[in-house]
Amino acid sequence: MSMQTVDKFYGRRKGRPLKKQKKEFLKALELYKIEFPLDLKMLFPNTQEVWLEIGFGGGEHLAVLAEQNAEVGFIGAEAFMNGVASFLQYRSEKQLNNVRLFPDDVRLLLQELPDNSIQKVFILFPDPWPKKKHHKRRIINLKLVCELSRIIKKGGEIRLASDVPEYIEHMQRVFQEVPKFQPYFCSQEKPNFWPSTRYEMKAIEAQQYPQYLIYLKN
Repeated sequence: MSMQTVDKFYGRRKGRPLKKQKKEFLKALELYKIEFPLDLKMLFPNTQEVWLEIGFGGGEHLAVLAEQNAEVGFIGAEAFMNGVASFLQYRSEKQLNNVRLFPDDVRLLLQELPDNSIQKVFILFPDPWPKKKHHKRRIINLKLVCELSRIIKKGGEIRLASDVPEYIEHMQRVFQEVPKFQPYFCSQEKPNFWPSTRYEMKAIEAQQYPQYLIYLKN
């Protein structure tokens, strides 16, 4: 599949200078970074399913899932290098050998993934870009959801979360436009099987209660 251009990327790539320990963990990125052309069977030779987390932040959610599901192959996409370094620390401490990373704009990865290749996708607490003039920067948009409908297997799922009610409504409107996805779960009560994130805990402490969504591909 030939690489296509994507719209401008608006997310952060770097934050505060990394401490020495995190710099050491980041050196391991070359060992676990996804390269093109992409071959999922070569990346995950002993797995039946591949799950994808888009924008994994500090990596705590991805780390818990990977530890709990050793038989699953995980792809973590995160362009923020501080977050990548944090996850690589989890990977080292927990020996998470079933995870590969894509430290760039996830849209470049999505266009390389084969049809019906991913079982589950997680997009948790993406930047809401609250100003109306910035809404076009939101990761959840019709183009992305259509691409997800191509790569997710039949019966597969997408899990979403946000502590911004207007963004939740935006997500629901977008998914309504893609008939391959059907709503399965919508609540402020998080299921027990859903690991927490640091951002989520901060939101709850600030009494900004998140909402959790699951969509299934019919």
